[in-house]
Amino acid sequence: MKIYHRKNFATGLFFTALGLAFLGLMLARWEFPAKWVFWCLFGLTLGPGILARSLSREASRQDRVEERDERNRLIDMKTKGLAFRLTEGISYVLGLLFLVSGALAKDDSIVALGLGFILTVTIAMFAEVGAWFHYEKKL
Repeated sequence: MKIYHRKNFATGLFFTALGLAFLGLMLARWEFPAKWVFWCLFGLTLGPGILARSLSREASRQDRVEERDERNRLIDMKTKGLAFRLTEGISYVLGLLFLVSGALAKDDSIVALGLGFILTVTIAMFAEVGAWFHYEKKL
């Protein structure tokens, strides 16, 4: 018997031990509170299944592929979110700098550049709120 996915094996052992511990505790005290029954069933249902997947070559390979896919999606979402926030912040700072410098120099073209940057920040804010409402309704 070979362990193909050590992380899943440890997780499976933990949940199986949790279920067995609650089962032993319930039998020792001869009490069956709903919480303990839930954790016992949860551990004994989930643990052996994860253990079996960690001992199967094909199931472990599939789990690793799924982990990588989820990780890559998470990294992609985080980088796009950070890039969006940075672009929004930089546009806001540049807009304020152009507005102030244009007002001090009394040059309307510099003020117009500042207003353009501020307009992009405003559009980004509305897009963010719209996306939030869309996903709030969708999920």
